[in-house]
Amino acid sequence: MDIFTWTQWLAAGHTRQALIQALTAGEIRRVLRGVYADSGVPDVLENRARAVRLVRPSETVVARETAAWLSGMDVLPPGRRIEDEPLHLVMPRSVTPPRLEGCKAYQGQLPAEDVVEHDGIRRTTDLRTALDLGRFRDREQAVAALDAYLHLERVTLEELWGRARLLRRVRNCRRLRANLAVADGGAESYAESAQRVLFVDAGLPRPKTQVPVNGLAGDLIGLLDMGWVAYLVGSEFDGEVGHDDDEQRDHDDGRRSRMRREAKWAIEVARKGDLWGSPAQLVHTVAQRLVERGWSPPSAVLEQIVRAAEYEATTGERWRWMPLERLLAA
Repeated sequence: MDIFTWTQWLAAGHTRQALIQALTAGEIRRVLRGVYADSGVPDVLENRARAVRLVRPSETVVARETAAWLSGMDVLPPGRRIEDEPLHLVMPRSVTPPRLEGCKAYQGQLPAEDVVEHDGIRRTTDLRTALDLGRFRDREQAVAALDAYLHLERVTLEELWGRARLLRRVRNCRRLRANLAVADGGAESYAESAQRVLFVDAGLPRPKTQVPVNGLAGDLIGLLDMGWVAYLVGSEFDGEVGHDDDEQRDHDDGRRSRMRREAKWAIEVARKGDLWGSPAQLVHTVAQRLVERGWSPPSAVLEQIVRAAEYEATTGERWRWMPLERLLAA
């Protein structure tokens, strides 16, 4: 037996004392209450999901971040590891959610078309997983998850909107539509999604993703992470991965230098400390570049951006952006 329950252990002719001895000797380990595994079975998400199915109803379905991970998608914010996350489950409303260590269960009715089974594990489909993440996660993670599914062409925006329009008067349906309104498959990383959401929520025009920039000879210099083509202002994110060696940095500097010199782009580069350490200052800097290039925003938008940067510099805390419609109506 690789993964087994207490009942299966007894049915195989073993005793309670033998189980205790095997646990003490490290020959088996406890996975969940009443479920055990041989010591050679890896302690990975897939096996935790199989363990849950042994003790919960067959209707139990793996969902949200767990379903995404099992399908090959990492939708967690930087710094969070799937090994530290609870196992997210959905079960029928007729079933009381279990209180199992390492699990987080929700009640809900899943149509048959929203469930797929692979390698003995039932999970939500890509479409349903993306919709659930777009409904139930905070703004940044929700949009980043939707972006990731779109970027890898696991779902289409038309499919997402088609289902979203059917979700009326259900929990967080407005949040889902607000997140879908800014979703963009052009984002190539969580940070690019977070940066774009930051700009949009601060009242800046929505940037275009993966903007091609040509040189004087008509050759393609490269693609900007995002940019405002009408104003020739671009913004990029340089993370630690892929931008941590001298050769890559020299390449990026040379590419951006040509974009500035030959195509007249103004380019602001953000790093981890800017995006998550001083986001309001990042917005302020990019807004200044846009204004210099001809952007004429409502005065209330600029006033909020200035206040946000001052608040952040004074308190060290993040500013909560007022939605644009409320800001302009105030």
